[in-house]
Amino acid sequence: MQSNELKIAYRDLEQVPNSFIEKFATKCKLLDLTANLIRDPQHLRDFVNLETLVLDNNQINSHSKFPRLLNLKVLSLNNNQIKNLAVFIERLAESVPNLTFLSMLNNDACPNFLNGGTPRQYLDYRLFAVSKFKLLTLLDSTNVTLEERQASDKKYAIKQVNEESGGILISNSPELNITLEETVPKTPILSTSTDTTSTTKKKKKKKKKTQQENLSNDLFDGIELPTVNQNQNQNQNQNQNHNNNN
Repeated sequence: MQSNELKIAYRDLEQVPNSFIEKFATKCKLLDLTANLIRDPQHLRDFVNLETLVLDNNQINSHSKFPRLLNLKVLSLNNNQIKNLAVFIERLAESVPNLTFLSMLNNDACPNFLNGGTPRQYLDYRLFAVSKFKLLTLLDSTNVTLEERQASDKKYAIKQVNEESGGILISNSPELNITLEETVPKTPILSTSTDTTSTTKKKKKKKKKTQQENLSNDLFDGIELPTVNQNQNQNQNQNQNHNNNN
């Protein structure tokens, strides 16, 4: 071991020997475990100051769980057995949230030219990984661009609901801070749909009648309309005059 670097590569190890852990764990900042048989990295939990971890060519799979290493910045996982991206990345982001570099080349979960993946599939992989690691600046062999970060926010941040905010969807983009009600289609309750329709029709009919009454009031405003009794008296007078003339 040189200063704070520990390299134990090509040893067919399933885990770091306890003697190495006891002696080097707390002061080790770079750990190279290339080409071993490591499947479960939980035994690395004592490497609390670790900043760089190389696990290329091991047996890390979709369900391998890493210990919580808050100082870890660089993680290389090329040529492993990771197939389910969502399951693996979700767990990884909880354990090592401060990564600035992540490489997963030649895993099924990372579809690219090395394993027959299409450019579109690789882009989707990148956007998902970027959405989970907010400090990530380098993914595989390519820098994370501002455009990728923005596209990732639009595609995945809308799914992250902050329950304490009353259904507000949290996003780095102000235009995406919308309420949950605006994103979920409203499903009518079948048992009350008829009542609701009937009530709506009644309201429309009442509104139309009111509008007609208001229109009539406006047309005859200032005009004294004859009452029913006045109409009867006028008819009687007309009949009496007609009889006198005869």
